[in-house]
Amino acid sequence: MRRFFALAILLTVVACGGEAASPSIADANMKAGRGRFRRCYQEAFAANPNPDGRIVVRVLVAPDGSVLSMDVGERSGNLSEVTAQCVVDAARALRWEASGRTDLRHVSFTIRKQN
Repeated sequence: MRRFFALAILLTVVACGGEAASPSIADANMKAGRGRFRRCYQEAFAANPNPDGRIVVRVLVAPDGSVLSMDVGERSGNLSEVTAQCVVDAARALRWEASGRTDLRHVSFTIRKQN
């Protein structure tokens, strides 16, 4: 049986200015999101015994840090729509730092076969 490796929350905060979240916000997101994204990993395996792919959630963040919109920006490989929706739902729980401008940020969820 092949083993898999999940890179669950790769919070690639690719804001328009390229700024990353402060360590306190990033740490809080990692702690809060761990269980939620783990559930998505389990759902991926429930839908397919050999899941492999990537889901990127696009998050449009207002200048005050509130979320203006959130959607699936990319879904590759054999990851299901159910898994994609799970990742969006998990990303909704994340906090965003106020930057003073509207930013586009990304949350990446990747499952790859481990060699």
